[in-house]
Amino acid sequence: MKRRYCHGRKVLYASYTQNDLNKEVITEILNKVFPLHLSNKADIQYLEDEYTGIQEILLKENIVRPEINNVVVENYAFFMTEFKKSYVFSKPVKYVQVGETVSDEISVLNKYMTFNRKHRKDVDLAESLYNNGIAHRLVLPSKNKKVPFEITNLNSKNTFIVYERATGNKPLFGVTYYAYKENNAWAYRGSLYTETEYYEFTFSLGRVEDIGNPIPHILGKIPIIEYHLNKSRLGIVEVSMSMRNALNKIASGDMDGLEQAIQALVVFVNNDIDAKTFKELMDLGAVKVKTENPTTPADVKLLINNLDHSNTNIFYSRTLSNMLNIIGIPIPSTKTSGGDTGEARQLGDGWTMADLRADQDELMFKDGEFQMLELVLSICKKNPNCEITSLEPEEVEAKFERNKSDNLLVKTQSLVNLMNAKVSPKSAFSAVGLFSDANAVVEESKDFFGDSWWNATSSKENFTENQFGKTDENDVNNKQDENNTQQAQA
Repeated sequence: MKRRYCHGRKVLYASYTQNDLNKEVITEILNKVFPLHLSNKADIQYLEDEYTGIQEILLKENIVRPEINNVVVENYAFFMTEFKKSYVFSKPVKYVQVGETVSDEISVLNKYMTFNRKHRKDVDLAESLYNNGIAHRLVLPSKNKKVPFEITNLNSKNTFIVYERATGNKPLFGVTYYAYKENNAWAYRGSLYTETEYYEFTFSLGRVEDIGNPIPHILGKIPIIEYHLNKSRLGIVEVSMSMRNALNKIASGDMDGLEQAIQALVVFVNNDIDAKTFKELMDLGAVKVKTENPTTPADVKLLINNLDHSNTNIFYSRTLSNMLNIIGIPIPSTKTSGGDTGEARQLGDGWTMADLRADQDELMFKDGEFQMLELVLSICKKNPNCEITSLEPEEVEAKFERNKSDNLLVKTQSLVNLMNAKVSPKSAFSAVGLFSDANAVVEESKDFFGDSWWNATSSKENFTENQFGKTDENDVNNKQDENNTQQAQA
């Protein structure tokens, strides 16, 4: 393993447009972009190794006492990626229809996604996204009669998109390939998709050897979609790399210090002893000391250099805290709640920041989802047996579901206040942030209570006044404490 510095995946560009593409132009572009792609591929392999625990600390050596060389891998790369996956993608992404009208086609779309096992594929895609900064997906028509399209996650080490240099940087074509062995040598066979044509080609050593004639397709879009975590295509593993290396060094150094204290060197003062005799004495559990000159008394001592673990713990905690703050992960806390409110604890421990980062990750993911929906709906409309005939991509929004029940009392009281202030239900439910899909909750409430449920509820006397008279959580908690004290005294 050799140290590698990663700073995001490079974007592949070409100074051509879709209208310029033919076999010769594509061959020229591939030969130019392959070196950059291979650099990205090496980065991704290195970052995946970090995720699986193959990290720089494994190269650690001790020069002074090589027999004491503890290697501790505290795999925070795995921890951080798994936290992000579970926090953002633990529940399936649902598709809802934007606007007042809701058709049955949106339910059919969600059914197709369930059939494609999209939730599991989203979790796998998220692992690549957080590790490497990019991820790729292929959408093609399905041969299965139950669902018109098929979703496949691609290996980003063997997949890339080339973009136009022109304004807008539209995707020019997408490539995915695999390796095979021929005449005891590795070669590669690839598939290339433009918006209207499909090519097959072979290459080795980063140069195209042969490219086939174009085969027209009717998708109208490039079926390979690139998701990216941010504009620089940086993954969380590389952002935290230097700090994770520092934490591994601290943990390994602590173990070395502990073992050196246990296996301390024996120093003989004014007393000569050969190695054979010393070994025999150590096997017996005894040491022989003889003073021949009273002015220089013989002695045996242990040479111990104790490591101050309190100082290393301070540095370790500071490094860990900074790393988790940069990545947007809550800091594990052993503090008791004390007098802090629930909202203050959420903010102090980093959960509010984690939620904001999750919203940002969702926004970037939705960009790729929109491209995927364009393909999916296009395939559906071209299939005469499909139930989706009129749904458009701009009418569909991907919704993530996360637990938003923190500060539940404050949020529900705010909802009541907004209702009494004659704020529309959709605006009120969106403002309090209690539900991932405020529109769906409003529609469900209408179906259950009737169209006039919001006005009817706001006119009831028991909803016009706050039970405690205030919406501040500190005052609510104080009032609850007073009630509990009175009940205990009774």
